[in-house]
Amino acid sequence: VQQATRALDEIDGVTQRNASLVQEAAQLSRELDQQAARLERAVGHFELDARESAFRRAVEKPAEAVPALPARAPARAARRLAAGRPPR
Repeated sequence: VQQATRALDEIDGVTQRNASLVQEAAQLSRELDQQAARLERAVGHFELDARESAFRRAVEKPAEAVPALPARAPARAARRLAAGRPPR
């Protein structure tokens, strides 16, 4: 029983670290999106070819919100989030 408890505690710790990394990556993604938008505005006065519209659409697309996980998220919720599905 003690081994199972320790194993579950370790799994929970790894899950928490993974969830934290996912949230950090999401924040960095939002920051990168903001930087790209600022860069696009900074160079927006230059004439660009047809690729401009594709870039503009990519920059103007709102970043998807990443749901916050509870303090003790189960491993299943972290796996669902990593797979791009919201946790239950």
